[in-house]
Amino acid sequence: MSKSQTSLPKIAIVLATYNGEKFIKQQLDSLLAQEYTDFIIVARDDASLDATPSILQHYASMHPEKFRLLESGENLGASASFSALIEYVLAQKDALGLEQAYMMCCDQDDVWHSDKIAKSVQAMLALEAKHPYRACLVHSDLRVIDEQGQELAPSFFSYQGIRPHKHSFARLLVSNSVTGCTAMINEKLAHLACPIPAQAIMHDWWLALVTSSIGHIQPIDEPLMDYRQHQNNTLGAVQITRTGFAMRKLRRLNDPLYDKFNVQLAKQAANFAGRHYANLSNRNTFVLSVALWLSSRYRWIRNGVYLGFIWLFA
Repeated sequence: MSKSQTSLPKIAIVLATYNGEKFIKQQLDSLLAQEYTDFIIVARDDASLDATPSILQHYASMHPEKFRLLESGENLGASASFSALIEYVLAQKDALGLEQAYMMCCDQDDVWHSDKIAKSVQAMLALEAKHPYRACLVHSDLRVIDEQGQELAPSFFSYQGIRPHKHSFARLLVSNSVTGCTAMINEKLAHLACPIPAQAIMHDWWLALVTSSIGHIQPIDEPLMDYRQHQNNTLGAVQITRTGFAMRKLRRLNDPLYDKFNVQLAKQAANFAGRHYANLSNRNTFVLSVALWLSSRYRWIRNGVYLGFIWLFA
């Protein structure tokens, strides 16, 4: 990096693991190979049944200055595990040597490019310079790979039909465009978003939703990591075209499982309303009020509201 890292922030990488022994060494090696070296990995294993905890312990013993391992305890699931990690970093900021609690979310089975932290920090500092004292989130594109590391797609954004610069509050109420393992958040956002509620569909969606309503999101139109697709992915990548995306939405409206997802959207929106309603602009207050109709007892109302959001804000 051209600028001295002594003037740049120390970063906390929050890593949630569960039964990840097959790929986690490659991920940890990619973290330790970062060009930007001022970081600490704060990891929590979610009660794995394989060798993942021992692998983490080995790496921590080899690089004690780079690791802080939390007690595993019970199995919480991915979203709650990331919430626990973010809350820990906020509580232990001074002990971790952080002047500001900048955090990057990390999954166990991917591979970070060597400049991922450096470019994320650059984007975050530029965003905060435009919007000081506001909640901020930056996230990047990804390269999609298979289990053997062979490229499936050079751009996750294109592969999934994601338009990352469309990140309005209305859009994020029904469709997430932020992939958690690419995201960096600042301390202001961490305080506003945590604890991540059980009603949140996923931690990255909740972080993006909070930021879109009372902060600022900045995409990085460049893949900064390899996103591995395999049979044990919590959420995978499926190639989607814009036309196929819209038609699939229409076909699934009569699918009970899909309708159940609309109810989940309503629960997430309702929890958001309970926590952040008073901080919203008049426009976002109206948008949120409409979204809460996703919980209507009548399917035709739920589907109508959902379609309205998709067609108006897609």
